[in-house]
Amino acid sequence: MGASNKEFLKEIINQLEDENMGLKVTRSKNKERESVPNGTYFGRCYGVIDLGNQVQKKFESDATEVIPQVVLLFELSHKMTDGKPFGFSRICKISNHEKSNLHQIVQHLTGKLLSDESQNGFQLTQLLDKFCVLQYTENPKPDRDYPIVTFGPAPDGTKFEAVNKNIVFDCDNPNPEILKELPEWIVTKINERVKDDDAFIEEKNYDERNPPPLEDVPF
Repeated sequence: MGASNKEFLKEIINQLEDENMGLKVTRSKNKERESVPNGTYFGRCYGVIDLGNQVQKKFESDATEVIPQVVLLFELSHKMTDGKPFGFSRICKISNHEKSNLHQIVQHLTGKLLSDESQNGFQLTQLLDKFCVLQYTENPKPDRDYPIVTFGPAPDGTKFEAVNKNIVFDCDNPNPEILKELPEWIVTKINERVKDDDAFIEEKNYDERNPPPLEDVPF
């Protein structure tokens, strides 16, 4: 490891030891990347990244909630012009509900149902090196410049040469070496997580149909 890398790692460790800094790392801007052509490709899961508890708006509501999230990283069988595989990521709420994105992805990759009692305590690291089908289609909404990507199960025996090494990050046990390898947007999400010692106060919108509890009445 060169001197510059040692200094960079030292800076990361110092930041991790600072309670007020969280997992903050200064990253250079991401380079513009090629777009995946519309089509169907095989994907391999190589990354399971814990994002911790994140603040998110509730479905079709302005109210917010705090939910545990994970981002799954995939490399595609299709290559860019430089020979490297295209990548894909999906942020999921950690949930075993049968309609959750995570439930569907786990089913496509492993054939297991998170909603089944036998899968209680399922380790997401079991998704590493599992294959699926990823279908890219053009987004019909003109204001969306990203494609629609749907998952499907890969045929038995599907394999292709892995390029990216498997990577796992746990917010409860942060590894600075792993943190250096993550894209800037993921590092930002990790930094924005709600820590255990953070007080999260949801804005209260009271009206006649939703009166405040007694302890919130200002008299």
